[in-house]
Amino acid sequence: MEITIKDLQNNLKSLPSSLYGVVNEYLNLLREVANPEIPEWQKKEVRKRIEFAKIHPESLVDFDSFMNDFEKEHLNES
Repeated sequence: MEITIKDLQNNLKSLPSSLYGVVNEYLNLLREVANPEIPEWQKKEVRKRIEFAKIHPESLVDFDSFMNDFEKEHLNES
């Protein structure tokens, strides 16, 4: 069953008004999680790394290979 806005409104109306603030904070949190705001400095850094990788493709490391090597070296110690 698909939940509609009307269903949500009915649920909200059934709550005590003392919980409205909690519900509102939770909705704000969900909105942030669903649409995270990426800081401009982070976008700039990713763009810089992409350009570096284009110029120096030999610097790239396969993630799975790296993780396998890392685990062998650091996690399988006796």
